[in-house]
Amino acid sequence: MNPLKRSIILLLAILLLFPLVSMAKAQPSLPPLTGFDAEEWNKLKQMPHPPSQLTEQDKILQDNALRFLTNVAKLNTSSYHVEVFLDDKPGPNYDKTLKFNFTSGKTKLDVLCLFRDNSLFWCTIYPVTGSPAFTTPESSDVLSTAKGTLDRLQAFSAKEYLPTVRSMLDTVTELRNSKTTISDFTQEIAVSGNTVRISWEPFANGLSNPQNKLLLEFQNGKLTFFYNCLGLFKIGSADVKISEQEAIQIATEHARNYSWEVGNETISNANVLDTPVIANLSLQNRGNNILYPYWNIWLPLDKIYPGGVTSFHVTIWADTGEVAFIAPIGYGGDPNAVPSESQETTSDYSLAIAITLITATAVIVSYLFYKRKR
Repeated sequence: MNPLKRSIILLLAILLLFPLVSMAKAQPSLPPLTGFDAEEWNKLKQMPHPPSQLTEQDKILQDNALRFLTNVAKLNTSSYHVEVFLDDKPGPNYDKTLKFNFTSGKTKLDVLCLFRDNSLFWCTIYPVTGSPAFTTPESSDVLSTAKGTLDRLQAFSAKEYLPTVRSMLDTVTELRNSKTTISDFTQEIAVSGNTVRISWEPFANGLSNPQNKLLLEFQNGKLTFFYNCLGLFKIGSADVKISEQEAIQIATEHARNYSWEVGNETISNANVLDTPVIANLSLQNRGNNILYPYWNIWLPLDKIYPGGVTSFHVTIWADTGEVAFIAPIGYGGDPNAVPSESQETTSDYSLAIAITLITATAVIVSYLFYKRKR
């Protein structure tokens, strides 16, 4: 192959992989929410009328959610007409979902609340039309608002770790993009326009811990998103025994031996390029809500293969070197392209992890799309 053609192919591969780079490096990312896909997410947003008939236990959950909105988020709930809808279909890490429609004149809000073990751990406020009415005055001091939110959260549902993360926030004098580790937590602040996200993860050998997280998001100085999974996941190990280079080598070997089917054709022996390779390390659930170190790797290919395949996504447990998930990916591909049955992942939980990753991505994309659309 002449140098010019090789350069063109390499440039094409880089361009095709660029969206994956953006996705993999995007910070901060919303926490993964297992159990939702795009279809289910849309159903949640469009629960049918009339409002659900709630059991006595459901009414307790409704009251808890309204207390959270009133006392923690400081939403002026008394100024709205409220309708509530229930979805009692459980997911892996949640039991029930309540959707609230708040209306006051031309102002409309959608509020989604998720519960686990009868506790609210996820809540988001979407303005449909107009601006939400809060009981606190407008303020540009989001840092003070965040501190007050933590204080109110402790009063609403006391947790032993909340004083620790509150004291960490006291060390911040200016709201800017930052990431610091003090005591047992890593605190991250991300500022983008009128949006401020502040999160806390248990510190674990410097590894990203996206599932074990408390996250607060403020829009125009008001709390609009709350997520708390601290305490849900335990860390089984944060000991990384497989280096990045070793993980990339393992991923490359599996990708080169992988085959997939497009129609009646079996595709194999894909040519994996050495660059640009993306490798991210984090802690992920390996079952029973126990976290272990985990490599996420994206490998570029030298051309577009049948089925629109331009790269491989491979995940590897960083403590054992076991491949958890592998699949060819790309853009504009044939929807009928499927992996060969002879190349299934190595264990039952690998499939569950693959589904979780895909589901989490769909939820995040749906969430961001929904916010922009609204």
